[in-house]
Formats: sequence, C-alpha cells, structure tokens
Amino acid sequence: MIRLFIALKMPIEVLDNLTKYCIQIINNYSSYKWEQKENIHLTLKFIGDIKKEIHTELLNELEFLNRVELFNCTINKLGFFFTNDQPRILWAGMKTENRLADLVQELNSRLDKFGVTQEKRKFHPHLTLMRIKKNPGEQFINSVINSEIPEINFIADKIALVESTLTKDGSIYKDQKVYELK
Repeated sequence: MIRLFIALKMPIEVLDNLTKYCIQIINNYSSYKWEQKENIHLTLKFIGDIKKEIHTELLNELEFLNRVELFNCTINKLGFFFTNDQPRILWAGMKTENRLADLVQELNSRLDKFGVTQEKRKFHPHLTLMRIKKNPGEQFINSVINSEIPEINFIADKIALVESTLTKDGSIYKDQKVYELK
C-alpha cells in the first residue's frame, strides 16, 4: 500500500514571506516546532492508502492536471483548528479562485472509481503551519488571533501527487509526480 494526497505546491518565496510575518507576530518563534517549509502545501484531495498495482492507472487519470490553468491565490490570515477547546493546528487561510473548489470537486469525482472516499465537507483552503501537541498558552493564542498579516498574493503553478510516509517524528513527503499548470 502507498499513502497519497494531491497538493497545490507553494512557491518558496511565498513561504519565506509568511515565515517573516509569523516571526513578527509570535514571541519566541524559534521555540515552537513549525512544519518544514518544503512540507507546507494546500491539500486538494487526500487519497489515503491505495494498492501499488493501481498507481499507474491513478497517474494516468491525473494527467488532466497538466491542462489546468494557473491559480491566483492570496494568503490573508492566521487561525487555529481547535479540539476540545485546545488549539491543535495553526493555519494560514487562503483566498483562491472559485475554480479551485471546482477542481477539488472534479478530483473527488475522478477518484471515486478508485474507491477513494469523496470529501463531504466544503473546501476551505488553508496551509498547516504547526501541529500543536500541548497548549501553547493564552499569549501565543491571542497573538495569533489578534494578528493581521499583509496579504501575500501569488500565482500557484504546480500541483503534485505526493506520497506520505508516517514516522514517529512526523510525515515524510515525496512528490510522485508534479503537474505544471498552464
């Protein structure tokens, strides 16, 4: 079995700018365990575990991504996902063109024939910046909630089929194939 997802790749200069703003907002920035820049992406579709035998067929199905047009995107805010009133994920929110949500729906439809579960929740584009294991405290939470970051506008030009290997130290991501948008 191989564990896969489809992701919109983030330009490194965009992530550099986002990091710069986070450093300004968050006291003791370096004392927290942030996602590695090369791992930050916008998940379009989590596929999960598939049999290696259908990997080639899946790659063939995704060839349509080479014909998808570039996307205008904007990173515009920071926030948290909470579990039991505890922050668990620090994220950067994104505004994207409506057709990105349409692409997510098309991926859902196309991957249905491979037995991939269709996502029922509405697509909310965001980048996971940090996974939080213990409560970082009110000062940290308030500094994020009360922050305003300047909009970071960019053009997304790559989508990847990514393999995710789970380890005790976190996930290791490896691009299986990168699709260049037009």
